[in-house]
Amino acid sequence: MGADAFIVSEPGRFSELKKNGIKAPVHISTQANTTSRQAVMAYKELGAKRVNLARELSLERIRDIQAGVGGLLRQRSSSTGLCASLFRGAAQ
Repeated sequence: MGADAFIVSEPGRFSELKKNGIKAPVHISTQANTTSRQAVMAYKELGAKRVNLARELSLERIRDIQAGVGGLLRQRSSSTGLCASLFRGAAQ
């Protein structure tokens, strides 16, 4: 049995997984403190399937980031650990 996915918080771990031939999807942790559309796109180019945005972002900022990254699924975690998932502009 293998892992369904890996959640990483820093790019070095992402590179190590790829270097070791790990095929499971990689998700970027909220602990990576992703706060910009450019960072989301960089992770996407590396092959990330999901990016969890920084907890401190406002809903307005999340919408701004979301508008520029296409269909990449993102999540925002609250300080209580609840997640508000965003996908292609629609809150779920």
